[in-house]
Amino acid sequence: MVLQRILTAWGCGCAGRTGWRVALLTCMVLPAAGCMQALHLQNPAQAPRVIQLHWNWQAHPALFKPASAVLSEDARRRLDDFLNEAAPEPGNRILVDFGGEGEPDPLTRERLDAVALQLKRRLPGAVVYAYPGGEAPPHGVRVLVGRPYVKIPDCWPRPSGSNPGDPRDSDFGCATAINLARMVADPSDFQQGRSLAPGDAQVLSAAVRRYRTDKVKDPVAPKTGTVAVE
Repeated sequence: MVLQRILTAWGCGCAGRTGWRVALLTCMVLPAAGCMQALHLQNPAQAPRVIQLHWNWQAHPALFKPASAVLSEDARRRLDDFLNEAAPEPGNRILVDFGGEGEPDPLTRERLDAVALQLKRRLPGAVVYAYPGGEAPPHGVRVLVGRPYVKIPDCWPRPSGSNPGDPRDSDFGCATAINLARMVADPSDFQQGRSLAPGDAQVLSAAVRRYRTDKVKDPVAPKTGTVAVE
């Protein structure tokens, strides 16, 4: 009867025996539904906003005479001028579009080798890739220099009609993605990590092994002494 009076005072049901039982069940279910909604908003299954790596391409046509695989003096000069303007850096991509599908024919292969040789003379250590892009000029190839850049997720401001319970309309992961995108020095690191060379992996991992086997070495005590000052 006490519970019945309390529920009646809360407006959570009627005074009848069946009514207050239904009211009790309703008052228990509604808070539980609220908790389920809160858990839904934190569901890891929601698609987080991620960093997207894009490429900004600069292109230059390297032309040959018909049936020739020799770069003329003018063609080499134009290619050098293009490289000076593009200023490729480590982490950039250098592609040579030969405009075909499958393996290039012998003449196209010779042209690719001639352009790659000129590129490596101008950029020692550069890695040049043959690329069947399909947009090479007649009697020539197309040199492309790609520079990576990071596209920050489109998070804020939120639209006025957004639904925070909809995973497609969520800002889950925005802060982490934006902070990381603004801190990275070389965007190409998002595509492939850097080598640990010239570090020795066995030496670098020795400290971890000592920690796991409880054999941590104490730091070397600094040497102290007196220094005469004249």
